[in-house]
Amino acid sequence: MLAYLFIINMRVMFSFDEVVQPYEEILLNLFKEDALSVAVFKNQTASKLFPLSKAYLDLKNLVLNERQNKNNNVHDGFYFNELANNLQQSNSSFKNNKQLFAKLLYQMFWLTTSNPFISTGNKRNLLEIKFWDFNYTEKPYIFELARHIYNRSF
Repeated sequence: MLAYLFIINMRVMFSFDEVVQPYEEILLNLFKEDALSVAVFKNQTASKLFPLSKAYLDLKNLVLNERQNKNNNVHDGFYFNELANNLQQSNSSFKNNKQLFAKLLYQMFWLTTSNPFISTGNKRNLLEIKFWDFNYTEKPYIFELARHIYNRSF
């Protein structure tokens, strides 16, 4: 988890080019056992088989269920990071669930790059939450990070 957070924070703080940095290669080796192969990940990307909707709805439903319990002050939200943050800042018993917290941190990568948006699709009276298609193969460092954390995320 620390390696993942370090990689993300270094990318946010500094303007590196799109190639995987040497320190990132070293840190990504910590995820080697869980990493998807290049071929499998490219197939997932081409087929858009990322379970973003399920991850989003699982957290949204968890928050909504917790909101029913008035003693734990969980607030709703639209964006994934808002939902996760609101759950962590509440009195809910889930805020101390370390496995859930770790999974949400990994999922935040996916659900931040593919932000949700509301669409009516073909039906005017039905709102649908959809996710932007993000090209995880476009930049080498995002491709490598994504395929290494995929199994920990979902």
